[in-house]
Amino acid sequence: MVCLLPIITGLLLWNDLPGQIPAHFDFNGNVDSYSEKAEIVFFLPLLLLAEHMMMVVLACLQKSEGKIWRLLLWLIPTISVCTSAVIYANALGYPVNIVLFVEVLFGSLIIMTGNYFPKCHQNYIIGIRTPWTLKDEENWHSTHRIAGKMWVMGGIIILIAALALPSDLWALLLDMAILFVFPVIYSFSFHLKKKYQHL
Repeated sequence: MVCLLPIITGLLLWNDLPGQIPAHFDFNGNVDSYSEKAEIVFFLPLLLLAEHMMMVVLACLQKSEGKIWRLLLWLIPTISVCTSAVIYANALGYPVNIVLFVEVLFGSLIIMTGNYFPKCHQNYIIGIRTPWTLKDEENWHSTHRIAGKMWVMGGIIILIAALALPSDLWALLLDMAILFVFPVIYSFSFHLKKKYQHL
């Protein structure tokens, strides 16, 4: 239902929305692509709903529960509502700093996800899913303890930088790359260390 709220909002605003709506922005926050009004109002929320349902089914198959289950339930609906709100605001002439919005949204999601990492059990949906973490429960928990701290700190840094420094999505991509790559390297090094300890 939350995923579909943007459709209701779009129908209420239908007569005020232009036929062509800004739908994609470059790294400086400038519009570089437009979409038909119907595509934004109907297709985008339905696409996100389909992705959400797929994630829920996979989570059920993995028997996810507790905080991880709640995170999975609210992740895409939150993105659906926030993204549609920004798109509608821009279409109606209320300028929104897209770069700042992306940085704050991603920073917040990274903090929430990092907070859940240490409580996350082995699964194929969420987490640092490397061959070494999925085969070794000790590797999984050690990697996610480190990754959890990194992601929370990384998310805080992204939020501070977004609010205090000039917006730069390239810096955000670099931060994201570090947050993804370092845990993978740590997982592999943990695997090698454990492997050679038994030789």
